[in-house]
Amino acid sequence: MLSLMRTMMSQGEQLMDLVVLRGSVLTVQRNALIQRMRGDWILFIDDDMQWDPGAVHALLQTKQELEGAGIFPDILGGLCVRRAPPHQPTLYTKTDHGYALIEDWGEDGVQEVDATGMAFALVTRDCIERLTGGPMPPFEDRIAEPNVPDFFKWYGQLGEDLRFCQDVREAGERIMVDTRVRTRHIGEKAFGYDDYLREFATRTADELDKRKAINDAAGLPTLMPSSAMEKLRDE
Repeated sequence: MLSLMRTMMSQGEQLMDLVVLRGSVLTVQRNALIQRMRGDWILFIDDDMQWDPGAVHALLQTKQELEGAGIFPDILGGLCVRRAPPHQPTLYTKTDHGYALIEDWGEDGVQEVDATGMAFALVTRDCIERLTGGPMPPFEDRIAEPNVPDFFKWYGQLGEDLRFCQDVREAGERIMVDTRVRTRHIGEKAFGYDDYLREFATRTADELDKRKAINDAAGLPTLMPSSAMEKLRDE
């Protein structure tokens, strides 16, 4: 498998660096990209994602607006969906039994979550430094003597992205997703939010009952077919 992750790092107001890494081990690539971080934030974009030209600007605009309101998320993601059906968005809340997917968040906008995927997600330098317990060494020193910390790692059945989010939340940091910033996940085709809504709008009564039981146990709302259809018409 070929994986490319594009990393954009802020230096002042406009200047960005673009770093592309190829390989098949997500943990290695993500950790290596953080090793190359030079600015105030790093934006991961996986190679199997599609996004509108304005998506990066929109995510940065949301970050600026949140900071202007005194809110400083350490992870700020765009809306990504799972490649496998039913293509649920990667917004998670933590329960006593693990992580549960949030399938209905009401109005679109910024949602605070316990975890999200890292396919299109911005992570701040402050977050990294809090995880390491101190300032990052100068960029030149890190490149001259690579010593990549284990920020991203697998843990049992927990993927590298959820494990990272777990560490961030345990450090007391905030994770948010702007559901207005849409991406598409490339599989047999490029799957997006509309595919998710279409799947949920056509759920059978049996499928709906099973999903509602799971959501009720986690204290989460269930996206009803009529609501999914209404949202789909608005897309």
